[in-house]
Amino acid sequence: MTAIAQLELVRNEKEEALKLLTDKRDMEMEAALKSLFEGPANEIGLIQEGVELEFTESRVSLKVAKEGYFRNPADVRFQKWYGEPMQFEFSGYSTSDVVSAILIGKFAQVAEKVSDKAVETLEGIKNAHKEILVAANNEVRELNRAIRELERAVAAKEKEQTLEKLKSAEGISFDLPEDYWKQPKLTIRFDCEVNNVTNLKVVGQTASGKSLKVEITQKWLDINGNERFNVRKETVRATNVEKFLKEANKYVAA
Repeated sequence: MTAIAQLELVRNEKEEALKLLTDKRDMEMEAALKSLFEGPANEIGLIQEGVELEFTESRVSLKVAKEGYFRNPADVRFQKWYGEPMQFEFSGYSTSDVVSAILIGKFAQVAEKVSDKAVETLEGIKNAHKEILVAANNEVRELNRAIRELERAVAAKEKEQTLEKLKSAEGISFDLPEDYWKQPKLTIRFDCEVNNVTNLKVVGQTASGKSLKVEITQKWLDINGNERFNVRKETVRATNVEKFLKEANKYVAA
């Protein structure tokens, strides 16, 4: 197992642990909202046949049955922005239906009654879980950083090895697919691309190092089915060579 694979395994375990911790906190918040809202909602006569409340960790939704499905005419959301205290926001949709309007009004009364306590309770739950969640999240972030650094190091090493192979006397050969449209193309200039590249060598580079002098071998079949070869030398942007190799990697001859 590679070092990257080992780190990814640990990272995945830490991510799963973080998810479980987050789910535990959210379940506590959802249960708290349910406990706070359901009593007053029953007392005021909001909960009845065809009317219910739906809970998440940060939202309470009024659900009203009509014509075979539940509509959502009003919500209470509890939102916390970084560095600011939690706030609640009530939103209700305008309606010409008297029954729905009355239910929205009752829901608003319940929200007004319990909102301060709800904010205090949710803040308390968040604070109780904050330290362990921050620590777990930092572990995941550090593992992701370490994985990215290793991936960059591996990519740089592979790039260096590929360039050395391109500079060798043999260059890199490719077993291209027969289907023309599947063949990777090497961009020579913005207005010129070549395909049928069966071998590529680097024979030099420009003073800036941004472009490579390459020797390109192309192969195709003539009208009689005979193989024909063409060798040409071009100066090509290094990024274009890298792009070509990325696409042609799966066709590198063994």
